Amino acid sequence: MKGTYEVASLRKHWVQVPARDAAALAKAERTTGADFATAGERVWEGDTFVYLPITINVRSGAKVRR
Repeated sequence: MKGTYEVASLRKHWVQVPARDAAALAKAERTTGADFATAGERVWEGDTFVYLPITINVRSGAKVRR
């Protein structure tokens, strides 16, 4: 059914972080390498989802990719 998602399945791929919980945001940033500050005012909402563009830094040996 469109728009229906199994929460347990989603949690395997997504982490729910309350926006006002600074400690949870800091932990998510450390765990994932995501830079939530880069989202700034670029957050938008569609019919089903809220989109929050973030930057992920990935280290591969001596190189860091963004």
